[in-house]
Amino acid sequence: MGIIEMILNLVLDVFSILLIIRIVMSFLNMGKYSSKIAEITYDITDVAIKPIQKVLKPVQVGDYYLDFAPLVVLIIINILQNLI
Repeated sequence: MGIIEMILNLVLDVFSILLIIRIVMSFLNMGKYSSKIAEITYDITDVAIKPIQKVLKPVQVGDYYLDFAPLVVLIIINILQNLI
């Protein structure tokens, strides 16, 4: 594995961790503006999530909405890492 592949895998791993942090924050009702860390996390992950949210709308379950866009992004990242 070359240096470029290692760097790309590292970037994708860090992005995956940020996505997981975002998912946990959403379960804890920590919105984008609840803290500076949340704002940074949302700003970084919005780049990948927003385009998918335009196609895949959140699903209403009772009084709650489930957003599957972060899961789709994690799956895409996994596929990319397997192709590298």
